[in-house]
Amino acid sequence: MQNVRPDPIAPLIAPLALQQAGLDIPDQPTAKRDLNKIQQTFNDWAKETALPYTHLGKIAAYSVGVNYESQLIQQESSKFKAVIG
Repeated sequence: MQNVRPDPIAPLIAPLALQQAGLDIPDQPTAKRDLNKIQQTFNDWAKETALPYTHLGKIAAYSVGVNYESQLIQQESSKFKAVIG
């Protein structure tokens, strides 16, 4: 089996996303056991979904934090368009 490198952002976002998904890991995992749990979860997701690790990392990133309504995002984006022309 080929060892595929995960998205480099995944270790930064993964702990919170994985905690919210029910994985028992600390907020800032450093123990090899916890890092292996994170890697194994991403490996399982990749196998189950056939998605690349990059996509899984993005899904994890998008699954945490504040979710805004699309109308608000469009409204705020239009402010930047007006400034940069």
